[in-house]
This record gives sequence, structure tokens and C-alpha cells, in this order.
Amino acid sequence: MPASIQVALGRMHGFAILPPRTEQGGQGGRVIGRKDAAMVCNSVIIPQRDRADDVRRQLPQLTAALESLGQAYEIIVVDDGSSAAALRLLDKLLTERHALRLVRLDRKGGASLALAAGIEAARGDVIIATEPGDYYPACQLWQLVKWLERADFVAGRRRRFGWSKFRERLGRVPRGFLLGLDSHDGDCLFWAARREALADVHLMPGMARYLAGIVAHRGFRVCETYVEHGPEWRRLDDVPANPGDLLAVWWACRRWRPRETVELSVGQASSAALKLVGAEVQMSESAYRSHPAASQAKRA
Repeated sequence: MPASIQVALGRMHGFAILPPRTEQGGQGGRVIGRKDAAMVCNSVIIPQRDRADDVRRQLPQLTAALESLGQAYEIIVVDDGSSAAALRLLDKLLTERHALRLVRLDRKGGASLALAAGIEAARGDVIIATEPGDYYPACQLWQLVKWLERADFVAGRRRRFGWSKFRERLGRVPRGFLLGLDSHDGDCLFWAARREALADVHLMPGMARYLAGIVAHRGFRVCETYVEHGPEWRRLDDVPANPGDLLAVWWACRRWRPRETVELSVGQASSAALKLVGAEVQMSESAYRSHPAASQAKRA
């Protein structure tokens, strides 16, 4: 997609995508180290605000971990209203790291909106989210990617003890009752997912903690794995957990239905009158027998 179109789409959704570094130093040259955008396999999203220095220290280890996977990658830093000094450092990093991209929100939106902007900008088949800095060691990335051989969404889970563990178990009760998924650590921003699992997922403020439940409700496989983490946690702020957001996610999951369409060949449009109601294709019995494409769709 041309850079001008990407920027136009970003402005419609409240963010701007800055193009990567080129050989000529501007926006019109050949991209260094990225032969084709379609070749990107892994996209890493880092939502942050005023943590450009943490990102700078994180990039060498993160790059080494991605290089060890042996696949093309990109690193997307989503800036959620940082100061001018932090933005200058991020702009400098863009010239030093060929795989780095920067998405800027036009106003502060929180972790959920920053993730939504990063997911929309990502071009890889696998999308990974992580915190800025070294709270989640980058050497664990291979663990998430490995689990994607068995699942479509792999959520990180931190080990809890004492009062923190009791609070976690207490919070799982309403989530499991309404969403049907017993996720342990919704606030853990260290996960990996296949692109198709996140397609058409629209995150509103405060909804990122329920992402695993949303993906599972749409029929994708979700699993959890323990991850190591550092002592200091400085996650990008978001709307605090509240019953209203949980009920909104539950209602959205109830309203969502998979949508299937059937393409008719020449001469079949007049013989088979299709009526699409949600995800169901309704037709007369005689038209159904004469419509092999619809018959195959129903058997599937």
C-alpha cells in the first residue's frame, strides 16, 4: 500500500503512520532491509507514552530475538501522546533501525486504542504485542511463536502469589461466566496471535484485557503460557476494569455472527435466489439442489 494511502487511512482513524528509512533519507527512496512489504512474517507492537529511552534500550535485544526466528519482521512503536523530547528520540531511532515503524496517535487514547492502531498498521502474518523496556524479556518471543503451531492466540500469564493471586482468581469469575473463557491474566501485554484471529476485531478503550475472550468467542483457539517478567511494571494506562466494559464485550460477542457469502457463476443468479440473513444462506429446496456452490458451503 502506498505511503500516502496509509497516512490517509491513519488520519481517518486518529493516527499517522510514518514511513521507514530509505536510502535517499526521504520518503520516496527504496526501503532498506525490506524487499517487499508482503514478505513481513512477524509484526511486534509496542504501545508507549514518554518511554522512548526504554524503547531504545529494548531494541537490541528485541531485534536479536526476532533475528533468531529466521523470518522477516517489523517493529511498530505506537506513540500515545509523548512529549516533544521523546518524539525526537523516536525519530532518531527511525533512522537507525530499518525495521522500525512509528505510529502516532493524534491524542491520548490509552493502551487499547494504541493496540488497535498497531494491529491495523501491522503487515505480518503473526502479530506480537509487548511492553516497552525489559519488563518482558525479549528472549521469550520464541515461546509465544512456538505455541502458535497449536493455537491462534497465545496469551502470556504471569505467576502470582498471595493477595495478587486471590484478586486474579476473583476477577476471573465474571469474565468466565459472561465470556466463557477462563483467562488468568488479561492485563498481561505479552501475547502473540495469527493475523486472521484479530481480523475485524475493534478494540474500544478498556477492551484490550478481554481480547483473548473475544478471539475465543469467534471460534479461534486460545491458550496461555507462563512468562517471566521484571519487578517494575509501567504499563500504558487504560480505562480501569469495570463491569460496564465487561458487559459491553459480552453484548458485542452475543451480537457477532460469522458471515459467509456464496459467489454465483453466470446463469445461476436467476435460478437461485439467495437471501442473506446474518451468516445463514436461505434458498428454496429446488434452487439448493441446482446450486453446487451453496451445497458445498452448507456441508462445510
